[in-house]
Amino acid sequence: TNDNEAGNEWMLPNQSLTDNVQEFSQSWQVNTCSLVQRPVKPCPVPAKQKVCKVFFEESHSLLRNCFKVVDPEPFYSMCTSDACRSQELKAACSLAAAFVHLCNRNFVPVEIPPQ
Repeated sequence: TNDNEAGNEWMLPNQSLTDNVQEFSQSWQVNTCSLVQRPVKPCPVPAKQKVCKVFFEESHSLLRNCFKVVDPEPFYSMCTSDACRSQELKAACSLAAAFVHLCNRNFVPVEIPPQ
């Protein structure tokens, strides 16, 4: 319904509700596409993934005050994936900014890390 009411945002075509994103997205699928698993390739520059760990995993992260409010795991996962495909750290910075935005919206004041 997309009316900003949490109680009905995950409605399936049969009018039942779910909290599983895969079930939700597949229930609204309109063609016969199938899920294709991408092969996992090793990261060519694993050092670039270190900034992801610093932002979203380490206990001394500047974002740590918000880890219990906004789950950092999806951000870490996207960050490590993007860091492998890109020559720069722009993706990590954008993800940190998005994380900070969500934290601030949930009344947890954190700032974007200076690095």
